[in-house]
Amino acid sequence: CQVLAKRRQPQKLISMKMVKFMDCFKSRTEQETDRTAQEFAKRLKKGDIVCLYGDLGAGKTAFVRGICKQFGLQDLVSSPTFAIVNEYLGKVMDVFHFDAYRIGSLDEALGCGLDEYFKRDGIILIEWPDPLVPLIEQDYYRVSIRRDLESSDTARNITIERVAV
Repeated sequence: CQVLAKRRQPQKLISMKMVKFMDCFKSRTEQETDRTAQEFAKRLKKGDIVCLYGDLGAGKTAFVRGICKQFGLQDLVSSPTFAIVNEYLGKVMDVFHFDAYRIGSLDEALGCGLDEYFKRDGIILIEWPDPLVPLIEQDYYRVSIRRDLESSDTARNITIERVAV
């Protein structure tokens, strides 16, 4: 799988997606973000897809760590920036953690075989998901994490939406 050295421009989605519901959370610390992710993970079941949005350092990987902790996988989680995908195989749930930051197009994702993960029995978590959104053929969760620097360096606003395809 060839990886691009620079960040690609975000793609514009052709069709409008309908949001089924939205929850908003305020996190003041990384520990609160972790607890929010663990609570959210209780909703997840095999086959679910979660797209994570936020700037560099916003807390996407920390949120993934909280989800994995709920499934007993907390010691294994790291950002798959250069690997593109990390597989966390557990007794309760398998989690496939993507970082599509360096994927430049859908064709590149397909060339790497990333579409095969969408056929597997587990949860898919995708950081920087834009190039992979066309592969999603089912309702999914969209998690947006934004820094709240007016409150503190560690404060985050977390929005969780269920998006209909």
